Amino acid sequence: MFLEKLSEEEKEVFLDLARATAKANGMVEESEKAMIQRYCREMSMDEHKIYDVKKTDEAAAFFAGTSPKIRNIVIVELLILCSADGEKDKEEKKFVEDLADKMGISKDTYSILKKDVKAYLELYHDMKKHIKGKED
Repeated sequence: MFLEKLSEEEKEVFLDLARATAKANGMVEESEKAMIQRYCREMSMDEHKIYDVKKTDEAAAFFAGTSPKIRNIVIVELLILCSADGEKDKEEKKFVEDLADKMGISKDTYSILKKDVKAYLELYHDMKKHIKGKED
């Protein structure tokens, strides 16, 4: 959604975090793989290329040194990824919450981002229903 705003290095580190987020519950669902593929297309990145993989703490420290705008984009996109499979996975959401903390995002800001992502996803799913129609 907002990933085009990231620099090339930020995109690579984001991809590391997206993969780590998807694995946070011990398994990567097909819908999460598809979301990561969409992220790669949005960022014009080769989804099969292995980038300079950073450990989660290194990636969080990297983003802690970026602007609040960039940090918020990363957390919003990761929260959306957590819902890619239609499940509210507690391990994945806890993983993202811990990342936000390590990145220097306040609890208040994180709560607002989480609330906004929830509202966005609800609206998105409602719109999909309207577009598909009742017979689908």
